Amino acid sequence: MNTTSMKPCLRVCEIRRLICDQLQGRPECYAMALTCTSFKDAALDALWYHLDSFEPIVCCLPTRVYFFSTGVLRSMEPLLPSDLQRYLTHYAPRIRSMEIAIRDTARYQVDGELLHALQVAVGFKQGALAPKLRVFAWPTHRPLTGPNTNLQAVQRLYPYMSLFLGEHVEELYDTDFSHNSHSTTSIYSNAMQLSKLKKLTIAEVEDGFASEFFPSFPWANLETLSVTLRTTSGPAIVYHAASLPKLKTFSMIDEKGILCMCRPAEMPDVEGGVLFPSLRELNIATDDIPSLSALINCVPIPNRIESLSLFTQDIGGFRETQAFLELLSERLNPIFFCCLSVIWFG
Repeated sequence: MNTTSMKPCLRVCEIRRLICDQLQGRPECYAMALTCTSFKDAALDALWYHLDSFEPIVCCLPTRVYFFSTGVLRSMEPLLPSDLQRYLTHYAPRIRSMEIAIRDTARYQVDGELLHALQVAVGFKQGALAPKLRVFAWPTHRPLTGPNTNLQAVQRLYPYMSLFLGEHVEELYDTDFSHNSHSTTSIYSNAMQLSKLKKLTIAEVEDGFASEFFPSFPWANLETLSVTLRTTSGPAIVYHAASLPKLKTFSMIDEKGILCMCRPAEMPDVEGGVLFPSLRELNIATDDIPSLSALINCVPIPNRIESLSLFTQDIGGFRETQAFLELLSERLNPIFFCCLSVIWFG
């Protein structure tokens, strides 16, 4: 099909992109890219928008540089910068989202040597393989990653994630700062470079990260923070979050009553003297009301919180519940506060 035979509306690039956005699956996007030259760019954008494996990247490499061995893709010959030219020019700039699933059921796993060869070929440039990436989900070794998670393969990936984490990353998910000091250091060093980060989900943390690493993150543009608290130094994350200037949504899962350890007197001194200056939405999941009360007491007066969602296993007795509601009425500004949601899942 050539451009002259198309209806006038199909010559508008925005319409072509809208059409390609509605395609279901990679095969349809690939077929559309071959339909006519006018649809090629829009279809390729849709095809490469999200990656959930390394396979599309591997398919762009010359076969001489790798070989298969017991289900693992290994490096065979040196990878030259020219070997990546087609991928870096035509495909890498189209990637906006990555969520690499590491499963034993995958066709193959990528060996660390091949990933290192990619690093060398791009001159160790941060984000070189996905320079315009916006959303990245870390491969993790937690049970929540799903069945058949290959733990060894996950560990091999951490030192090479800088290949995808460029300056445009705005959302980081499933960040796991636990269990392995090497993986924690890799995530930490990469995350420190993300000056435009707006949304961060921390799946799990260890004491060292909560008390030492996390408070050193500037994250001046962070707007949404979700964290699961499992260690006694969890309050350190709450204290540092209070100093983030643009934080609008703060979500916490407190599995061990750690929020009870939060103390208003230990809240940090910040420039201007205002804690949680931009906070609008607070979501808390914990075991009991005392944990909820401890956190609410750390929220400064005045504040502009508009929405509060509470998930708890124990709503307590009448007096305890009444005291908690009175606390909310004291600390939340009725001019701004408009939504309270309490969900009991006990």
